[in-house]
Amino acid sequence: MIEAVERYYLLFLFYSLVGWIWESVFCSLWAQKRLINRGFLNGPYCPIYGCGAILALLTLKDVENPFLLFLLSGVLCCVLEYITSVWMEKLFHARWWDYSHLKFNIKGRVCLLGFLVFGGASVLLVKCVNPIVMSYVKRITQPALSVLTGVLVLTHLTDVIITVTGLAGFDKRLKELEAMLEDVRENMEKQLEATRENMTERLETAKENMTGRIETTRGNMAERIETARENMAERLETARENMTERIQHSAPFEALQEARNDIYERFSKEFTRQQKRIMKSFPTLRSLQHDRGLKEMRAFLMREKTKKRQK
Repeated sequence: MIEAVERYYLLFLFYSLVGWIWESVFCSLWAQKRLINRGFLNGPYCPIYGCGAILALLTLKDVENPFLLFLLSGVLCCVLEYITSVWMEKLFHARWWDYSHLKFNIKGRVCLLGFLVFGGASVLLVKCVNPIVMSYVKRITQPALSVLTGVLVLTHLTDVIITVTGLAGFDKRLKELEAMLEDVRENMEKQLEATRENMTERLETAKENMTGRIETTRGNMAERIETARENMAERLETARENMTERIQHSAPFEALQEARNDIYERFSKEFTRQQKRIMKSFPTLRSLQHDRGLKEMRAFLMREKTKKRQK
């Protein structure tokens, strides 16, 4: 019994590795055009793929009809993916993947494409791949199997603890980041509004002065009056177009922008290595409560990474 559990655990890790390769190489290159460690854990494995493979092997190994096997395994894997999505959402208050942009999806958690891929892969797994893999696993002697399994279990559990611990407080940091950025935004808006009102008053005063001058010479300067009106309109329009740009380059506004950058810098140091890796590895990760802070922090990390590459 123990030997069978150990062998299935090795199979679980092997197929988790295969899933990680699929996600990190094919999926990341297809979606992001670059290699990304798409695993939730730090090690090179995606446990959901290992779980799906073991479930298919244990429950569907006696199904002879390939088409029936395809349907049942597709449903089984989609149920597993849906439950995992809900569980991780409840645990971490975040959506880790979202298929809403694909046709025939269920609440963005599973989709038809996934059903087809998992169904086809499971047929190959049960009928072709696993008999070969199992033949190699069975060659491992019992003492070596126990030692190998023990080391791998310890390594796997350590990775789980490090990952979960590293993600602790993620929501709290996002909340703090959002609060500080909101303060800066409010100050920016106040500065913009105050400067805009000041410049508007100055424009209105200039307009009134120009109109007064025009009225005093209306009698015998019709042509010059019309020209002056046109010039005044052009000057006012130019002033309005340049107003926002001048505001944004004003010293107080630049100081607020610098304050915002300082906040990004500070929080980039406060977020743990695990949290920053997750933000980069899961580009569609969406926080249920503080998604704005998550998106802004991810964008900052990507900008910093681009700057380092350009140096």
